[in-house]
Amino acid sequence: MKGSFLFWLILVSLFLGFFYLSSNYLQAAGKAFQATLVSVLRQGVLLIPALYLMHDLFGLTGIAAAHTAADFGAILAASVLGLRGYRQIAAADNLVNTSWKCDSF
Repeated sequence: MKGSFLFWLILVSLFLGFFYLSSNYLQAAGKAFQATLVSVLRQGVLLIPALYLMHDLFGLTGIAAAHTAADFGAILAASVLGLRGYRQIAAADNLVNTSWKCDSF
């Protein structure tokens, strides 16, 4: 049983960096609502129903699988929101940089 718990928790830990990177980016970019949404998704909206469902389906191992499923859902949401926010800022920066031309160099 210990080995199966460890497997599920290590499986998601390989990708949790994307979650934290995207979440911190959203906070730093001033997108507080999206950052809060991503954090609430991981620890509440996705995790609590997943705990009940996975425990009913897989027993005690389902609890570790529920954490993995909730984390993957939160990673996906954070990555999508983070990339979308980054592309908006990059597009705005590109418009600013291309509208100003200096031919003196």
